[in-house]
Amino acid sequence: MPEYKVHQLWPKPIFDTEIPVKQQWLDFAYNSEYERVFIDNADYTKEKYVLNKLPDLKQLILEQVNIFTTDYLKVIDVEFYFLNSWIVKHHPKDWAQDHMHENSLLSGVYYLDTPKDAGGIVFVKGYNEQEIFPMAITPKVSEYNYVTSRQMTFQVNPGKLVIFPSNLMHRVEENKSDKNRYSLAFNLYCRGNDDSFRQKTVIR
Repeated sequence: MPEYKVHQLWPKPIFDTEIPVKQQWLDFAYNSEYERVFIDNADYTKEKYVLNKLPDLKQLILEQVNIFTTDYLKVIDVEFYFLNSWIVKHHPKDWAQDHMHENSLLSGVYYLDTPKDAGGIVFVKGYNEQEIFPMAITPKVSEYNYVTSRQMTFQVNPGKLVIFPSNLMHRVEENKSDKNRYSLAFNLYCRGNDDSFRQKTVIR
């Protein structure tokens, strides 16, 4: 039987790495001032640029952003920078609905305190994403993979850093623990030269 290859064209990459948590970052999260979001399923810090208050963590995350964009994506002539950053506190039974981050290129989450059963992050294939089969004719499969699955759950732990395209739909599972769950979210944009079009474009 001849060997075969399967090429997965145009996938959505998710960068997954670890940065050990420092106690000072935890203390910052625990002692920050929060406000309840209007749909009543999480608390967000009132400060929306928290990484400016945590310069060592900001630099460590940016180093990983550069590894993702430069080493893996082979991006050149642009610099990625933070648009905003905030800490999310999920109380027991809190969760986050399906959403994406608009007006940015890359987004990410750094996990500070994740009790057991506090829930993972779920990436969802949006309705505008190309399917291998049309919605009206979807054959059953014996096992799901990155092509056939409509969602993938990433289990999280303290120190995990996940970076993904901002237009990738995602949600957060319910916090089923009896403790609060803390994560730091951020959005990124870039500036510099973009030669991916026929004419040279400068992004400022």
